Amino acid sequence: MNTSKTPSSPVKAISIAFIANWTILVLMGWMTFNANQNTKITTSRCIKLKELQGMIIHLDEVLTMSARMAAITGNVKWEERYTINEALLDDAIKQAILLAPNVHNDSLANKTNTANIELVKIEHQVFDLVHLGHLTEALSLLESDNYKLQKNTYSEGMDELTTGLSTAAIDAFKHQQKMYNFQILIIWFFLTPLLIICWIYLVRAVRHWKTTLSQRVDELQNEIIERKQHEKKLAISTEKAKIANHSKSEFLANMSHEIRTPMTAIMGYSEVVLENATDQDNIDNLKIIQRNGQHLLGIVNDILDLSKIESGHAEIKNVDCSPVQILSEVTSLMQVRADAKGLELGVEYAGPIPQSIQSDPTRLRQILINLVGNAIKFTEIGDIRLIVRLLNPDSNDSKLKFDIVDQGIGMTEDQIDRLFKPFSQADTSTTRKFGGTGLGLTISKRFAEMLGGNITVQSEFGQGSTFSFVVSTGPLKNVKLVKRKIKPRYPVRQVDRQPDPTNIQLNCRVLLAEDGPDNQTLISFVLKKAGAEVTVAENGQIAHDLVLKAWEDGTPFDVILMDMQMPVMDGYEATQKLRSEGYTGPIIALTAHTMSGDREKCLDAGCDDYTTKPIDREKLIWFVDRYATQHDEEQIIEIGNG
Repeated sequence: MNTSKTPSSPVKAISIAFIANWTILVLMGWMTFNANQNTKITTSRCIKLKELQGMIIHLDEVLTMSARMAAITGNVKWEERYTINEALLDDAIKQAILLAPNVHNDSLANKTNTANIELVKIEHQVFDLVHLGHLTEALSLLESDNYKLQKNTYSEGMDELTTGLSTAAIDAFKHQQKMYNFQILIIWFFLTPLLIICWIYLVRAVRHWKTTLSQRVDELQNEIIERKQHEKKLAISTEKAKIANHSKSEFLANMSHEIRTPMTAIMGYSEVVLENATDQDNIDNLKIIQRNGQHLLGIVNDILDLSKIESGHAEIKNVDCSPVQILSEVTSLMQVRADAKGLELGVEYAGPIPQSIQSDPTRLRQILINLVGNAIKFTEIGDIRLIVRLLNPDSNDSKLKFDIVDQGIGMTEDQIDRLFKPFSQADTSTTRKFGGTGLGLTISKRFAEMLGGNITVQSEFGQGSTFSFVVSTGPLKNVKLVKRKIKPRYPVRQVDRQPDPTNIQLNCRVLLAEDGPDNQTLISFVLKKAGAEVTVAENGQIAHDLVLKAWEDGTPFDVILMDMQMPVMDGYEATQKLRSEGYTGPIIALTAHTMSGDREKCLDAGCDDYTTKPIDREKLIWFVDRYATQHDEEQIIEIGNG
């Protein structure tokens, strides 16, 4: 066997074929490029010929028309038009002859040129006669046999010229089409072997891809298995997180109750002792206890609210509510703080507002109290204005806007940027001087967004701030618009005087359903001191029985304060039973629970309102007075439908 000869390598053969085909492709590309250039030139030439053909016909008619219009109208301005178009016609004929020199024979060209000269001569005579005012003679020249003869001769020449131009354009396109077909044939002749080689490579590539794809499928299957295992672990982790979050919510609810219940006694009795204290050191110490107790309760409230928002358990319940009533409640509550600092607190209506809107009254009230409270906190001298206005009243996206304007310390741009971050205030000096956790504005902003609005701020350092709170009103069709002027419930006090709850004198009978002995004593003391007659029930069953008996005897209680967590029968069941038996008197829920849904749960049970422990003496007295006497100090003026 002759081993000196080896078969040609397929790689070499394919490489040579590839090089050859690429060489052919380069030549074909060059040919195609030249063909394209020729095509562009031919196309441009044909287009130009077509344009010249139309231009010659048009200009010839324009010249004749200009001479005739001059003879008819006597207006010599037609001569100017004639002169311009005559030059254009001569130029167009010259260009056409250059592009298609063989479009007609010489003898006809000479006749046409002679006729053109004679026509130009006659038409210039016409313009001369027009200048002299001899319009009849000018028109006769245009109607003469000689003019008509020269016109016919010129027209025949022009017809031959335009026909020749059209023929030249058609011939050029036909020639180019033949060249194009020839090039296509050449391309396919040389491209077929290249396609065969490419097909061979494609088959090999497909086989390689098939092998690679099989490997990739195996890898993907392994990834899917791993991902399912990861998702299973993630689901377990999510479930654990839900359980932990639920446990946290329960813990927060229980801690809230456990903290608020003793705080009621601590803060309540500190007020009682403070009223009887004479030693200045004891008075100062008791005030420190009260101040820190309120601070602790504020922190508990803010942490609970922020926790509910972040866990997704903060609920927004859109119901029909009165913005007028909410503003009245807010100003009544905040007036005490404003009076303590000698500040004026006023409410302004920038136009009529809806009598009712679709919103969450609890959250709306909470936001306004926070914003007005901050304005009072950071203002030492001046006034606080709460301005309310209706935005877009005629659209489906109407809003209610509240502007809280103060004359306080103001803020810089950097301080505003940090304003709505949790546990953050304008700067550390603000915390040291005014206190607070920085949670109030964060919570208010998030609640505002949940109510379909937002909170923005404009401020100038040292000049005061304006916080703008916008809330969606819901549909306002058939809703009455009202104008009200809110008057403060309490008279403005001097700076050095403290809020005095005794300025409201109660004249009513109150049933206090409360199981805690300390809270029984404290709340009874507060109400009796304000002038109320108080009866105490240790559980819901006793409260239920006392209410029905007094009702049947014709001496019903004016107000019932119902603790919701009591032995034997809790406040929820007692309230439900009273309502089911037809009792319609006011029942105010008294509870240490403040978690999401607690207020709604109390209202659903049949309570008219809701207040939390530890009790606020002024708020409690205000609640009792409001529901006992059913005051309505303000006049509603109906001005139309929304």
